[in-house]
Amino acid sequence: MTTSEYMDLIEISTRISQIASDLDEAFETYRPEDWMTAHVLNQKPSIDAYSETDQLLGQAEAMLLDHAEKVREECEELWYLLLNRPEYAKILLSKPPEKISKGKVREMFDNLKYQYTTGNVEDNFNSFIEAVENYLFQK
Repeated sequence: MTTSEYMDLIEISTRISQIASDLDEAFETYRPEDWMTAHVLNQKPSIDAYSETDQLLGQAEAMLLDHAEKVREECEELWYLLLNRPEYAKILLSKPPEKISKGKVREMFDNLKYQYTTGNVEDNFNSFIEAVENYLFQK
């Protein structure tokens, strides 16, 4: 579950970032003078709903990313232990890898590309395992 939680947090924070970007574009398009006041002059615009919403979205994204980093550390420790215990690795993977360092596990998390669907834990897990095998065994 920890891995899916981490991936959900990253996906959701990415979506929040996209919403904030879309909101900023709308603000610039529909209220250009207020957008200039806020972004160029760094002053409070006359209509503050955009700015306040943008600030709240930024806070939400930062909170999720902060929590995601803590969960990632748990994931890395868990996967380090699992991949270095042949009795567990052989249950998860088609073959156990050679001894793997904590740095290699961190690198693996940085480079994994896999099919991800928010909230679908079983499919995400299977896709994650496939990506781990592809990464470790360079398929």
